[in-house]
Formats: sequence, C-alpha cells, structure tokens
Amino acid sequence: MQAIASRQALFWFPLATLLNAFSMTALLIIIGVSGRPELAVSIGLVQGAALATFYVFSANARNLILADGGETAAGRLFQMRLALMLPLAGMAYLLSVTIGGVPASLALVLILRRASEWIGEIGISQHERLNQQNFAQRTVFLEASSFLLCIVLTIGFGLDLAASAIAWALTPLVSALGARLSLRASRLSEIYALLPHVGSTAIIGISVYVFRISVALLVSKVAAGELFTAFAIGGIIPTIFGQALAPTLLRRFGPAVMRSWWLAAFPVAMLLVAGVTIMLAITQPAWLIQLGHSSTFWMATALSIAGGAIMTVATLLRARLIHSDQEEVFGPDLLSNILTVISIPLIYFAIGMHSMAGLYLLSAILNLVCLWGATASKYIGEPILRRFLFAIGLLLVCPIFFQLDGNLFRSPDMYFDANAQILRLPIPISFLALFAGIAMLGNYAAAKRSLTTIFFTMLLFVASVLGLAAGNAVDEGGKLVLLAQFLFPIFGLVLGEMYGAVARGPIFERASLWILLLILPAQLLAGWFAGQLDAAPLVFFFSIYQHRLYFPTIVATLLIMISFALWGRSGWTRIGIACLIPIALVQLVASGSVNALAAAVTGLTGVMIFHWRGSRYRWQLAAIVLVALLSGTAYSVLRDAHKLADQGAQALIQPPALHGQAATTWSISAATTQARNDQWRFFADEIIASPSAFLLGHQTLPDRSLHPSAHNYWLDAMYSFGVMAILPLIALLVMTAGLAWKRRRALCSNPALFGTAAAAGYLVMIESMFNVGMRQPYPGIIAFFILGLLLARLKYEATPKSRTNP
Repeated sequence: MQAIASRQALFWFPLATLLNAFSMTALLIIIGVSGRPELAVSIGLVQGAALATFYVFSANARNLILADGGETAAGRLFQMRLALMLPLAGMAYLLSVTIGGVPASLALVLILRRASEWIGEIGISQHERLNQQNFAQRTVFLEASSFLLCIVLTIGFGLDLAASAIAWALTPLVSALGARLSLRASRLSEIYALLPHVGSTAIIGISVYVFRISVALLVSKVAAGELFTAFAIGGIIPTIFGQALAPTLLRRFGPAVMRSWWLAAFPVAMLLVAGVTIMLAITQPAWLIQLGHSSTFWMATALSIAGGAIMTVATLLRARLIHSDQEEVFGPDLLSNILTVISIPLIYFAIGMHSMAGLYLLSAILNLVCLWGATASKYIGEPILRRFLFAIGLLLVCPIFFQLDGNLFRSPDMYFDANAQILRLPIPISFLALFAGIAMLGNYAAAKRSLTTIFFTMLLFVASVLGLAAGNAVDEGGKLVLLAQFLFPIFGLVLGEMYGAVARGPIFERASLWILLLILPAQLLAGWFAGQLDAAPLVFFFSIYQHRLYFPTIVATLLIMISFALWGRSGWTRIGIACLIPIALVQLVASGSVNALAAAVTGLTGVMIFHWRGSRYRWQLAAIVLVALLSGTAYSVLRDAHKLADQGAQALIQPPALHGQAATTWSISAATTQARNDQWRFFADEIIASPSAFLLGHQTLPDRSLHPSAHNYWLDAMYSFGVMAILPLIALLVMTAGLAWKRRRALCSNPALFGTAAAAGYLVMIESMFNVGMRQPYPGIIAFFILGLLLARLKYEATPKSRTNP
C-alpha cells in the first residue's frame, strides 16, 4: 500500500502544481487557437507583467521547499509573499494597463489569479513535503472544474473573460488550507538566505515581461497574439518538467533520475513533432493555413516545439543545480535571459518579422548552453584551461570583423558607413569569444559583482524604455536597439571576473602581445603597399573597423598592460616587447590618434618608473622607449612630408586647393574641438531639460545628421536612458576604486595588477570622456573585460590563496 501511495504521489502533486502554475498559459493557448489573438495578447501581457512582479520574488520556491531539511523554507516564503502581495499587484496593474494597454477589468482578474497562484504554490509544495496527498487531489478537482467553467463561459457563451474567470482566479487559495504555514517572524539571516534565489527568478520574470512587451511594440497585435500562442505551446512540456515533475523526481530519487531513459523520450518526441511540422509548413503551407492560422504561426509553433525540447533538458539541468548547489542558477539565468531580450530588436531589424518565429528556440538554446557551462566547467583540467584562456585572449584582441550577412568585413574605405543596415554592421570575433568564454568557464560565483551590476543596469535601462513608451514602434525599436548596443559590451565585466579568477599569471597580456606583433606590422605593410603612410583599414584579407578611432585606443591600452606585466620575464617575451614598443608607436602615429599616442607615451613613462628599481633590464627598457620615440617622431615627419608632396602634385593641376594650406592642421583641430564642445553642450543641456529627461532620458534619439555623437559615453547613456540607468556602473567604479585603495600595497608591488589598473583607469575614466567606445562592440568588450579583470586581480592577486578553479 505504501508503494502504491508513493506512485500516486508522483502523479497528484505534480498535477496539482501544473494546474496551479500552468492554467494561465493554457488559457492563453486556448484563446489564441480559438481565433482571438487580440485577447491572447492581453493575457500574454498581463502574464508577463505578473512574471515581472510576482515571479521576481518567487525565489525558486517549490525546489527550496522540497529540498528543505530544516522545515522553515515554506514559512519564510509565505511571510515574504504576504508582505509583498499588494505592492506587487499594484506594479503588475501599472505594467499591464498603463504601459501594456490591457483593459483594467481583465487585468485585475488575471492579477488576482496570479496572486492566488503565488500562495497556492507554497501550499501544494508544503503538502507534498508532508505527504498530504488528499489535499493535492482536492486541489486538482477544484482547479480543473473552475478552469473548464471559465473556458465554457468565455468561448461557449461569449461571456466577458473578466467575469467568467473570477471563480478560477480564487481557486488556488484552497491549496493553502491544511498546509501548516507558520506566521512566526523569521530571522533576518533566514530572509537573506533567499536572496540568491530571488535574483534568479527576478531576472527570469523581468526578462519574460520585456520579451513580450518588445514583441508587442515591434509587431502588430494579431501577429503578437499568434507568436505568444506559439511560444506558449512550445513551453508546455518544459513548464510541466520545470515546475511540476523535476522537483518531485529529484526529491524522491535524487540526481540519478536525470539519467533515466524515459526522460529523454520527451525531448526526442518533441523534436520529431517539430520536424514534421516544419516540413509541412515548407511543403504544404496552404494545407496548414486552411486550419485557421497563418504560415508564420505554424512555423513559430514548430520552432517553439523544437525549442521546448531543448528547454526541457535545460529545466531539468536547472532543477538539479538548485538541489545540488543552490547559488549557481542566478548567473546562467541572468546571462541567457538578458541575451534573449536584447537580441529581439536586433533580430527583427536585421532579418525581419519572420525571424521572430524562432525567438523561443533561441531562448532555449541560450538557457541550455549557460546552464551546461555552469556544470561542465568544473571538469576542465589545468593544461586545457590555460590553453583555453590563451585562446580567449587571442580572440578578444584580434580585430577581425564579420557581418551578419555572412561575409568577412573587407572594406578599403577610410570611414565605413553601414547606412543603418544591421546586416552590414561589422561584428568583431571578440563578440563570439565573449559569450563562448562565459559559457565555457561557467564560474558564475566568481562574477557576482559583475552579474549584479548587469542585472540592475539592465533593469534600469528597461525601466527607462518602458517609462517613456508611447506605442510608436519606430521610436521604441530604435531605443531597444540602442539598449542592446549599450548592454552587450557590459558582459565583458563577467568574462573579465571569471577569467581573472582562474588565470594564473598574465595570460591575457601574453595573448595580446602576440596578436599585436602580428596585426600591427601587417597593417603598416598594407598601407605602404597601397602607397600611403597612414594606417590602412584593409589589412590584406580583412579590414579593421574604425581603424583610426577606436583601434588605436585599444593598441595603446594593451601596450601599457603588456609592458607593465611582461617586462623582465623570459628572453623571448622581452624580445617581443622590444619589437612591439617601436612598432606600436609608429602605428599610433600612422593612425593620427593624438589621444592614443599621448596615452601610450604616458604609459611607457610609467612603465620605466615602475621597473626602474626592481628590474635589471631597466637600461634596456629606457633604450627601447627612446628608440620608439625617435621612430615615431621620424615617421611623423616622413608622413607629413609625404602628404605635402601629394598635395603639391595635386596643386599643379588644381592650384586653388593649396590656398591656406599652412593653417590646415591647426584649423581642423580647432574646428574639431569646437564641434566636440558644441555636442557636449547640447547633450548636457538636454539631460537637465526636465526631471523626466534627467531621470529616464529622452523618448526619441537625437537627429544624427545634426548630433552624430555625444563624444562622451556617460553623456550618451544619460541622454538616452537617464541618470538612474548609469548608477549601477557608477557604484561599481566607486567600489573598484575603494578596493584598489585598500589593496594599494599589492597594487604598487605587482606590475600586472598595476598595469591592469592603469589600463582600466584610462579606458573608463579618460577615454570614455572623449568618445563612446564603451558602447561599441570591439573596444567596449575589451574595456569592460579589463575592468572585470581588474576586479578579479584586486581580489586574487593580493590574496592568492583565495583563488579558485572554475
């Protein structure tokens, strides 16, 4: 009898959980399939708003209660939810009605349902922990009855959904009866223990809402309704496993159940169904359209079912992580969900409306990769890890770009213009190295500061977009694309912290040294072969994007890091630096970047001072720097003479072009300085134009023909998203400065640490004041990576024993 009861428990408790958590999704699917996409959009937006509020504070409740040995988790969660219920309901109403445009009566009923589900989840989980099966059976009967009544009244009799759903909205409260939920006040430490899980569910809930509101802003309501329905169909099985089956199976059978063959049958079956549907959508679209939905709906459904297969595996893996290591899921959840959200506008504007059909599949792949990395990285051996870290460094620094249309970026133009076509935008391979590195290293616990910064930055950026939303798809789409442009490079913080936590020695500097020794001479030779002494954009078979603006900045920064960290080491490394310093200064002169050249000279002066006492090679270093300065000066004279010769030859044909030539360089410099000052003044004035502009930024972007750039990363961010949006980054910088001051002795005795601090300070505190490179993919990723690397080195280089493996 006990064995039978145990088997029945495997059925009744997951089923009760499923009906409690999945009913609103089931309602969305049924309403959408029945041919009412506008109503499906409203349900989807309210559900997204509820996820962005209630689910934010869910804290993986079911997994925590079932894995709880101290029998206190249910009480803590119950108290927290009661205290937060009314404020969260008000926020959900604001997001649904004010921003989403959902009818107020419908929003109120659906929010009431979500609040009831919130309490019901704790009740059902507690009943399961106490093996009170009769309560689960009662819950299943009442949930099923009230849901069927709601469907019959809405679809069968045409009653307004807000009226027919009232009984269904209140039903989950029955689950709390008999669950022995304590109202005893919890200690502060007990509440604090829930914070990692709150962070994990927070990023999922917020991302789902932003995901849905982004789709609703970019496409029509009918199309959005079809997409939401398709995504919900694909999410059926993952929801069943993630919220109902997985916690029960892991509690009763342990992690070994993950290797059961029958679990693999579900994803395999879903992939087969998806494959058949895709074939029908391609070969027999008319037959599917006759069933009452567009071809986009069927393709989205097929791709979502395929995504559901992948997401099922991801949810099982996620549940195992929570049961085995309860702090690991915040990082993977944050990374995968933010990447999904900020990819939406890029995918839409680059590929078009039809690409939106694959969004759930993209989300599933990102979830699986990030969760897999959190487990697989623990088994990487030291030799392989060092090679992998060296490869990441090579790819991060390598200035090779590709385009989204599949081509390698090759343009001889001195100033390349993509004409606002996303498919033509050059994407650096460092972009791939960034996310591959994060996924493979997977030591999210080492990057908590960076992850927290990204979480709050994303939250405030999104709040700015939604706070100023006016329903104009063009304006909102442009803001969403700009949001993605700002957020993508910030993930370099995460990789930098992860990298610094496991890298023993200046591996990044070594990789950077060999890349620069390959790229810089090749760039100079390419220019000479083309008959010019300026830095060339086309380097034989590839082009360097923004080769005269941002690439010199990175060259100067890496030169500083390499010289500080590697001088005085092995003979070959010292020889490499001796070759690099003169080549780099000549390249900076050829690029015409005064700021980068000044930074390099200042940095090399600091290197000589730093190494003067501690290195026996100080005179060699001084000689190399002197040769480099003389080489740069000679090249500058030669370059100017070459330009004057060219201009003189042109003057024989067109004499008037020589008029005023003597003042050309200075007049251009003065004009450039005045133009920069004018832009700074415009953006600063607009930021303080009103309280709304100061806090949330501007609804529309400036006219780029009049104001092409703010020439300041911080002004640019504040103009578009408000002062509040940059507060997390400012807080991180203040914390980093405080940590550097605290570890100042280690900083002044460790050349690699000092060089990293100098490089990060130059990029973040100086260069960002004159350019917007920190929101450009290549320089931005490297800038934030170096800042994250500094954070890790301040922690681990000063206290080496605290360094951990991934």
